[in-house]
Amino acid sequence: MSTFKSVFDQEANHRAVNHSSQTTRLCVVLVMCCNLLALFYFEEKGHLQNIGMVQDNRLHNIRTGERPNKEIRSLNVRSTGNPSRPDSRRNNHAQDVDQDETENTEISHSPNETTTNGSSQSSYHPHPLPTCKDLMTRQGSPYKDAHFLTRHTIPISWKPRADGSRELEHSMCELHRYSAEEAEECLAGKHMFWAGDSLTRYQFLSLATFLHKKKYPPRFGVPPQQSACQHLDENGNPACSAQGEPNICMEGNWRTGSTKDPWQWFMQSIGGPLFDGHMESSAVRRHGIIWPVENYLYSSSADPANRITLSFVEELGWINTPEPIHGFDFTGCAFNGTCEYSDDLFEERIQRHANLSYDFSQPFVDAIGPDGVLRQKIPPVDIALYNRGIWAPLEEEHMSNISKNLYDFSGREHGQCFYRATTGRFDVTLEHERKKVRQEAWRAGCSYIDNAHLVADFNEMPYFLNYIPPRQSFGGTVYHERDSVYWDNVHFMPWVYEELNNLQLNVLCNLHQSGDDDASTSVIKN
Repeated sequence: MSTFKSVFDQEANHRAVNHSSQTTRLCVVLVMCCNLLALFYFEEKGHLQNIGMVQDNRLHNIRTGERPNKEIRSLNVRSTGNPSRPDSRRNNHAQDVDQDETENTEISHSPNETTTNGSSQSSYHPHPLPTCKDLMTRQGSPYKDAHFLTRHTIPISWKPRADGSRELEHSMCELHRYSAEEAEECLAGKHMFWAGDSLTRYQFLSLATFLHKKKYPPRFGVPPQQSACQHLDENGNPACSAQGEPNICMEGNWRTGSTKDPWQWFMQSIGGPLFDGHMESSAVRRHGIIWPVENYLYSSSADPANRITLSFVEELGWINTPEPIHGFDFTGCAFNGTCEYSDDLFEERIQRHANLSYDFSQPFVDAIGPDGVLRQKIPPVDIALYNRGIWAPLEEEHMSNISKNLYDFSGREHGQCFYRATTGRFDVTLEHERKKVRQEAWRAGCSYIDNAHLVADFNEMPYFLNYIPPRQSFGGTVYHERDSVYWDNVHFMPWVYEELNNLQLNVLCNLHQSGDDDASTSVIKN
């Protein structure tokens, strides 16, 4: 029995030793595999970084015309001389790698490289883009006319924000993000006139809100059906309009919350509390009215030297037979902040509109002409923006006459005039505007703001009378990219007008500061 037990103990000890030895060998193999995987990861990461450096350097060379950087062109390899594996490199986001690991790694160094321990190591810093102001205002700049900012052959991009909106970025320069104070300084003493369709109206109202309230309207409207705002910024703050405060750039927000007709509530609010009496609403509209009157005049103060004046006139009508602009005289209440739009005044204008009893009525091309009614009804204009809108493009001759009058209407060589490209219905407007309308604007001495290029990506989303793509469900919630860009078939969310206005300020303010008399005009003149 003792012998059997002794043999059993010996066998058990032998198995235990063999098992321990096998376990040890397995652990060694696993450690070696982990080390190899780690080495492969860091070397591949360095290889991808080097590839990125080459691509970024090539992109910089294309933009600036510089010769390729020899150091970036030649990828660093391990000092062992094996060219098949690029050397792994540190960057500012990889400081958690152990110092001992760095010291034990074979790394080749070029003369201008610096490491964390004082030796040399490469550090790639892509060249930053110049600011658009610097690009436009530097002496001898070929970009002072700002055409390049919206030229459709030059790429732009939309950078996503946390709240679901996007920020417009340019490929040639960094757009300045204008504060309200900077915009006021730029536009002080100026009268900026807008004429066009409803998309132009909302961009006008967005800029007026920015100047008056020192901030743009919320980027999204009131959430539907008393729901919580789903659009939160990087700090977790809602980017929607509050319940009971409909967004000025979304007429659809005004269809609930009041017993009044939505358009009446909208126009009376603009002509009263929304701008503290500094916006006169010479407008009248109700659902069912075919050709409404929508004319507005905003003034920041009574001081003519420093005040900013904005005005808007809506032009309607199909193809080459637009409706005359018509309406009611401005009283001047915007200049001293005393505007009110009472129910009685609104009803009076409804009756006058039904009887076609206006204070003025004239085709737009004549209204801005030498003896036109707008020369008599509003202050002298310094900056004029015109857009025909989704009502279909004008014929070449008609656009030629409008452009000539617009150039004169805005102060000729002392002012600035622009045709604002249509941002909807590309199938109807785009080709004609870029070929015919742009040429006529240039011939007259005006510029062409190609907003159609800026929102081209959004127009790839079905809109207007086209089909709406099927919605997709993710985790039980419905998400649709188009819903973050449009609030109806054709009108943008408020953040789009914010971005278009910021680019417009980059154009206007840099032209204003360039000091060149011809900075705002085209090289093609009559």
